[in-house]
Amino acid sequence: MGADYIVPVTVAVLALFNFMFLVVRPRIFAKRAEGITGLGAFRMLSMVVKERPFITVLVVIQLAGTSRAATTAVKLFQWSIRDHRDPRTGANLSERLMLTGILMSVISLVWLLSAIGIWLSRRWAWVLSLVLNGLAATVTVALQLLNTRTYLIDAPALVALVVLLLPIVRIEYYAVDRNSQRT
Repeated sequence: MGADYIVPVTVAVLALFNFMFLVVRPRIFAKRAEGITGLGAFRMLSMVVKERPFITVLVVIQLAGTSRAATTAVKLFQWSIRDHRDPRTGANLSERLMLTGILMSVISLVWLLSAIGIWLSRRWAWVLSLVLNGLAATVTVALQLLNTRTYLIDAPALVALVVLLLPIVRIEYYAVDRNSQRT
């Protein structure tokens, strides 16, 4: 199996495990403390998703961006191991591939940071997600206009832009700051 399969599956599994342990598990314990029993992990998971469906969609799209960038980084690192000499100039391209892989790793971490911030309802994450998805959608639409023979539009980025701009989602990030109300 190549990076095309391993990296996205790894990102999805790690995200699910963290979600189950950091979001679902504490809610199950809280319900048990209230005397409510019989709530399984997947039932509580569905309750959490139903509470914030649009935010869940945004987090999943951001995690998809994370896995795409991480997959690209892994492929670039794999290619940089090989000897890539340009026959015309004799220059070794491995260093460029390694630097590009490092850049894609940073981009992957930014997508991940955006997903975490979106779930935590941070205003900066909403802006970051808007920028990331806006750039992805703009670049792919421009490439699509230049090459009409292939399908290049990044549909998840377009969906994320629409969801980010929905009034119900914007209210969550631009409502009165919840942290300032606590004393």
